[in-house]
Amino acid sequence: MQRIVILCLMICCVTSCDFVSREEIARVPSPDGIVEAVLIRTNAGATTAFGYELYIVPPGGKGQRGREQLRADHLTDIGIQWRQSKLLEVHYKEGRIFHFSNFWSSKEVGEFNYVVEIRLLLLAQPFSLSAQAKGKL
Repeated sequence: MQRIVILCLMICCVTSCDFVSREEIARVPSPDGIVEAVLIRTNAGATTAFGYELYIVPPGGKGQRGREQLRADHLTDIGIQWRQSKLLEVHYKEGRIFHFSNFWSSKEVGEFNYVVEIRLLLLAQPFSLSAQAKGKL
């Protein structure tokens, strides 16, 4: 029995098992149908806040870890909306942004010539991350 447990742990380490669950909460096609914006909610367990990742992918595609356009947590009222075919808006009331890129292009879609602009829109004005840190972050 002990050998089985050790073997399972070794397999997890070798294959880099990810104990974070990922749930697709939104998939919105661009108005021209060339790409989709995919919003993923991550959950690493009871002691952590939900995380969020945003990907731009070809229709039906999956986001690849490490290629997120946005990575954040503690977001409230997050939403995504295409304003035009190549303009995506991400709106939220509050949260922590760890990574954000305001554009996307890919060799697979238009040989890097199809460029999507991504804008962050903060809905709560004024918002102070340091003020929120006292209470809940």
